[in-house]
Amino acid sequence: MSVFKSYDIRGLCPEDLTEDLAKRIGAATARYLKAKKLIVGWDMRPTSVMLRDAFICGANSEGCVCIDVGMCTTPLTYWAVQHYESDGSVMMTGSHNPAEYNGMKICAAGPVALSYEGGLNEVEKIILSDDLPLVENKEITNEVVDPWLGYKAHLLKFAKNWKPFKIVVDAANGMGGIGVQKVFDAYGGEIVPMYFDPDGRFPNHEANPLKLECVQDLIAKVKDEKADFGVAFDGDADRFALIDEKGGVVPCDLLTALFAELLLQEEQAGGVIYDLRSSHIVPETIEKCGGKAYRERVGHSHMKKTLRETGAIFGGELSGHFYFRDHANSDSGLLAFVLMLNFLSNTDKTLSELIDPYRVYHHSGEINFTIEDKDAMIKKAGERYSSGKKDELDGLTVEFEDWWFNIRKSNTEPKLRLNLEAASAELCQEKLVELKELLVE
Repeated sequence: MSVFKSYDIRGLCPEDLTEDLAKRIGAATARYLKAKKLIVGWDMRPTSVMLRDAFICGANSEGCVCIDVGMCTTPLTYWAVQHYESDGSVMMTGSHNPAEYNGMKICAAGPVALSYEGGLNEVEKIILSDDLPLVENKEITNEVVDPWLGYKAHLLKFAKNWKPFKIVVDAANGMGGIGVQKVFDAYGGEIVPMYFDPDGRFPNHEANPLKLECVQDLIAKVKDEKADFGVAFDGDADRFALIDEKGGVVPCDLLTALFAELLLQEEQAGGVIYDLRSSHIVPETIEKCGGKAYRERVGHSHMKKTLRETGAIFGGELSGHFYFRDHANSDSGLLAFVLMLNFLSNTDKTLSELIDPYRVYHHSGEINFTIEDKDAMIKKAGERYSSGKKDELDGLTVEFEDWWFNIRKSNTEPKLRLNLEAASAELCQEKLVELKELLVE
């Protein structure tokens, strides 16, 4: 089914992700998880309430009680799985996708995020078997709760002696605005809000902080307000990005290195997970600080699985997902914000001064190429650069002494995604030109 993706369920709504399909997903999820109780959260998109009601109806038909935690961030639902001792959760969200999309992020108890290879395929099989009676169960009594007081207490237990910074926060009309208002309401500094009104039509800009055009307003506001830094969230606030006091974009892999160094200083030792698109400064920093670096495939389900299995303290992705052992081995944009305040409050350095030492290599950023036969192109690239050290953990990575690249397939589009890094800006540009010429059909 087209809406079942590698890491979640997502599609045009209600065209592809219909009300009837949402009911069937609810029933199939409850059956697959053998769930008696599920957490249900939802974002601000116009179709999210429809999906919520349909999912709950389907889950009820399998004898499963649902706990509606309201309009919230995706990370809150992860925390709620443990807090309410449930058998799993679902979050109705299209994340950073445009308004016409919506989706579901599903977890088993733990929480354990379901990927296509790790559970979503089984949910899909149950739906395709057409063995779901979807009979209304009037004996089920669902619950509606307000989880924010408990979640706020959970996040703020990590807070340490904050200084009164001036911070601009761009919520992109997503769930980050509600989260900041709930959790940081007593903060002693000044938070300058941007686009805090939840509006799933995204009237100001797309809710994707990795796109440069989406943070232009934030950059301008940080400069205009002479703020200490700026924060950007995606639509469901599981991603977190930073703008420094000069208006510079902080690459999320360098932020992973910073988090790793500071957390390893606190804990003395431990593992840190990073995704394979990240700068080589990330594993170098982890190992320099006495930690163990774990290189992992892209995607939240893979990162969380490795975090659980290794007992690592932290993980970070180039996409702005930051994962914490002490947040149910899950990502949280708000917890990343809390810890960033801790780190900046414990130094006299500005954010740009903290990040500059990690700017050792020259990274291309992620570049997309429209390719119909993606496998053939990956094979072609492997043959062209056969003299390098190759691995296929996620797509193709080829390493040379002073540069490396990774190309991997998009899970949703006919595209290949390229990341390249080199020891110098000149070499980075030279190899980027080479690969751009190669990756054209």
